Amino acid sequence: MKQVLLSLRLLLRDIRSGELNVIIAALLVAIATVVAINSITERLEKVMSRQATELLGADLVLRSAYPAKDSLLALAKDLPLKRAETVTFPSVVVVNDNFQLAAVKAVSEGYPLRGELRVGQQVYGPGKKTQTIPAEGEVWLEPRLFGLLNIKLGDTLSIGDANFKVTKVLTYESDRSGDFYTLSPRVLFNLKFLPETKVIQPGSRVAYFYLFSGSPEHIEQLKERLTPKLQPSQRLLDVKASRPGLRNALERAERYLRLAGLIALALAGVAIAVGVQRYAQRHYDAVAIMRALGYTQAAVLQLHMLQLVFLVCGAWFIGSILGLVIHQGVILILGELLPPSLPPVGWQPWGIGLFAGLGVMLGFALPSLLQLKQVPPLRVLRRDLLPPSIRSQLWYSVALITLGLLMWWITQDWVLAVAVLLGMLGSGFVLSMLLLIAIRLLLQRLQQQKLPLLLRFASRRLLRHLRFVVGQVLALGLTLMVMALIFLLRTDLLSDWQKQLPIEAPNYFALNIMSDQVPELLQQLTQGQINRSAVYPIIRGRLQALNEVPIKQAVTKEAQDNNALRRELNFTWSDELPADNKLVAGRWWSKGANSSEVSIESQLAKKLGITLGDQLMFNITGQAFTVKVTSIREVTWESFKPNFYFIFPKKVLDEYAATNLLSFYLPPGQERFIIDLIKRFPSVTLLDIDLVIRQVRQILAQVTLAIECVLGFVLAAALAVLAAAIASSRDERLQEAVILRALGAETVRIRRTIITEFALLGALAGVLGVVGLELITWFLYEQVFNLVFSLHIQYWFILPISGTCLIGAIGWLTTRQVTTVSPMKLLTSSG
Repeated sequence: MKQVLLSLRLLLRDIRSGELNVIIAALLVAIATVVAINSITERLEKVMSRQATELLGADLVLRSAYPAKDSLLALAKDLPLKRAETVTFPSVVVVNDNFQLAAVKAVSEGYPLRGELRVGQQVYGPGKKTQTIPAEGEVWLEPRLFGLLNIKLGDTLSIGDANFKVTKVLTYESDRSGDFYTLSPRVLFNLKFLPETKVIQPGSRVAYFYLFSGSPEHIEQLKERLTPKLQPSQRLLDVKASRPGLRNALERAERYLRLAGLIALALAGVAIAVGVQRYAQRHYDAVAIMRALGYTQAAVLQLHMLQLVFLVCGAWFIGSILGLVIHQGVILILGELLPPSLPPVGWQPWGIGLFAGLGVMLGFALPSLLQLKQVPPLRVLRRDLLPPSIRSQLWYSVALITLGLLMWWITQDWVLAVAVLLGMLGSGFVLSMLLLIAIRLLLQRLQQQKLPLLLRFASRRLLRHLRFVVGQVLALGLTLMVMALIFLLRTDLLSDWQKQLPIEAPNYFALNIMSDQVPELLQQLTQGQINRSAVYPIIRGRLQALNEVPIKQAVTKEAQDNNALRRELNFTWSDELPADNKLVAGRWWSKGANSSEVSIESQLAKKLGITLGDQLMFNITGQAFTVKVTSIREVTWESFKPNFYFIFPKKVLDEYAATNLLSFYLPPGQERFIIDLIKRFPSVTLLDIDLVIRQVRQILAQVTLAIECVLGFVLAAALAVLAAAIASSRDERLQEAVILRALGAETVRIRRTIITEFALLGALAGVLGVVGLELITWFLYEQVFNLVFSLHIQYWFILPISGTCLIGAIGWLTTRQVTTVSPMKLLTSSG
């Protein structure tokens, strides 16, 4: 108990004296950053996931080609989940003598479980959110059906043997999904009256959807139950499986937020390591007196360990409150982009903050404390005696392992945690070796040149403390590197999203265009000054074999369930590579090529194990043909533009009947153009995806703001490291400055020398940082974020200049006491 009380008294004394300022600042930044980032990301991930599920209509959907067995659905009965069912099928609907192929959807009570339906009383008028579904004998129609069938509200529409009254205009379905190339106008009615239509017969193309919503734990539990029971014609859908474009954006955002948290934690560890090392050095004399009075090494270590534990607990309490305050401020800043009701913050951010603080503090402080306990008692008489060196490599390895485990616990992603840890360690080790040689050569070269006195004096001092300078430059350089890395990733991610979904992204698809309609349709779009995509012919078929082996036998067991192997695909031909596609392997055929070849999308090729030179057999309307894979393309699925798994030369598909497809952007306020287009081309299907794009944009806007906020936290942690690294040499600089002032040196000259010295450190750190930046961005872009890597030439100028200015300024601010306090006072306090 006495040891505990003594450690508390010593801790309070050190806090009052300012000995622990750097450590406390680093610890508060670390804990507040970890708590704030995890609180924000936890809630934003829940919000983004919740809004993303609105595009699916539920948290989890079981899709089946036939009614699911009761035994399969019974697996969800004991779980507290909401349920709904939908059945979709193509059918001809009839009004008087008019008929039209429609996408009919029968829905049960409670639909949709996520998202909303909007209905109105005017064709192409505004819609209002509704909590109900069509009542008995009623049907809701999509606006374009009113023009195609020449009907109005109150008319009777026939589906099979059943008649329904048209009561409302269906303006929006949040879960409107499916194949863009086969979607027809929507007809919605109550599932209870499906049997009366008698349209579903053996062989009908029907899709059954079973919707579930509930807590993430129960949804995950249901997925684990259903997955092993699924038949080949059944599959589970969640937002990541059903919306690949949105999935990629969310996954990149999650990785970025996690990466930012990891970097903040690593920076805090560096700051604490530097701060504790300085703290230990300043306590050599006090420990020597304690040892002379009979304290054992174990007692000294226990005393200082208790101080650090108490310090972490206090910093955790204050830092957690600060982190939650920052988190709440960010939520307020996000404002209208967030829904009115947010999920509560769980206990996890508090727990992560505590364990992160303890892990980083004890892991990085332990080597310095182990050396502190070995201060010899004889130092009381001989202050030149230093404690013997310890096997610091071993203890710093323990610290790094601790940091690695913390990183994994925070992210649950070994790849990301290991990438960050090894990236920083690898860069640090390699660059420190190169740095040691480069600094020695550079500073010796400066000594030989006829340079200004200030520069020669500063370089001579750095050369005199070369190993210490290498450590400082390494810490400063890695800090500048991660600051630039976070900013660079943020910029490239946002730029990538903006390219994929620009302001004038296509919001309409025109489908089922006959070849003789194409010239007139293009003329209409040109006259209306409508931006459009190229026209793509569409031919439906199946992938049948790979290298003369049936496709499901040729691929791995995991790939056999790929959706591309279970349905007809949309093929097209093109003489030119589509503008939004990127050729990653092989060559593109020349215009008018007669060869039998095909280009395949890269992700599908990877999943199915298809490579250049493979022979693929396809089947179109019962006719089989074989082609050779001569190119592999990257496709931007997030762009909402027409994209294809397989593209052929025109000669290969020329003999097959085709319809055509194009997409275009319709500016707000031109809805009349769509009505005229429907009347002029009644057989063409127009698919409005404007509301879907708006919802995706809203999700990306939330992600963007979250990234902006997290960037600020990481920069705060980086500044703490800069201050700690610079302050580590403060005492020595004070002593040298005192001697110089006592010998008559001018204050202005001392000030300029210090600024020059720090500017040199900043320039060296900037060069080191930009080299490390190129190495780690290459790895992260290629392996984690799937971005295109290129050298960042501008950073070779920005980072050294920024390092010179920033570190020079921080160095002056942290050592200004040198020129503002009298030499006698400094000598007295240092003695």
